[in-house]
Amino acid sequence: MSWTDFVDRYSPSPSSGGLRLGSWSMTEGRAGLHDYDAILEFDGRTRAFRTSGPGPIGALTAVLHEAGRSIEILSFHQQPVTEGTATFVHCEHDGRRHWAMAISDRPTDSALRAVIAAANILTDR
Repeated sequence: MSWTDFVDRYSPSPSSGGLRLGSWSMTEGRAGLHDYDAILEFDGRTRAFRTSGPGPIGALTAVLHEAGRSIEILSFHQQPVTEGTATFVHCEHDGRRHWAMAISDRPTDSALRAVIAAANILTDR
């Protein structure tokens, strides 16, 4: 499989799926939890979300659940690459499983993008 075909299959561009992460921010919360604010776009409509949790991936999956696009992360792997960090996630939605990936210069951004790619692959309506 060519690199282009691999990226098309496992890391679709945000414009090819109905879900986009517009913005993501974290503030220190209480008792080891953080507060997360997200702006997500669903098929051109923008929604704001706020959630709390110990980490960004759990917070994003909570936001996706609230938005009606629940996914379960079965495997999560990160590794350094020339461009920064590659994140690979194996996710499930309604009995369907698929791998997704993303690369970014920041590990958290790479992870968030990989989860969004998985949500687009598995839940795109």
